[in-house]
Amino acid sequence: MPETLTDIAPHAFFNCEKLATITGIKGSRAEEYAKDVLLYPGGGEGLWPRIIGARFIPQTFSPGNITVSIDGKNTTFTTYNIRGNNYFKLRDLAQALNVTNKQFAVEWNGKNSEINLTKSTAYTPIGGELLLSGSAEKQVAAVSAAAVKWNGSPVEVKAYNINGNNYFKLRDLAKFLNFAVIWDGKAIGIDTAKGYSD
Repeated sequence: MPETLTDIAPHAFFNCEKLATITGIKGSRAEEYAKDVLLYPGGGEGLWPRIIGARFIPQTFSPGNITVSIDGKNTTFTTYNIRGNNYFKLRDLAQALNVTNKQFAVEWNGKNSEINLTKSTAYTPIGGELLLSGSAEKQVAAVSAAAVKWNGSPVEVKAYNINGNNYFKLRDLAKFLNFAVIWDGKAIGIDTAKGYSD
């Protein structure tokens, strides 16, 4: 089952008595479904197999260094290209935008497993921001279970946790931070003086 699968009907495997194994991506909806429904003792009052195998494979991706022009000034980030999209470490971007009109604070609430982002607030570095990877070794990327709040309101945004850091798609962040992302076919640019557009 691919990671892009977001919904599985409750009776999807009704009477599938010979279903042996579900294979999917670690941290995906398929894994949640297998744990909640298929692997649950009793299998939903007999509607699903009582015993089913399930294996969930960690996704791995290679890091790459990308230079981005932010209001005309070049900054290099270590990113991960996941299915054709560049994912940036949240704290790297917060550090890079720290002196612009799109600066934002990042706070981790471990008790609630949520990331709180506050606009127009200076970012406080914790160390390790904008350090570049010197290795091309693939890293495990797990779908992040952390909730994200922007100025106290929940936002729907997908992230990956890689080596304990949350990585977001640049355009997803640009949408609620409201800055322009420019792609000329060769290089990425950020213009904080302009608003986001698809």
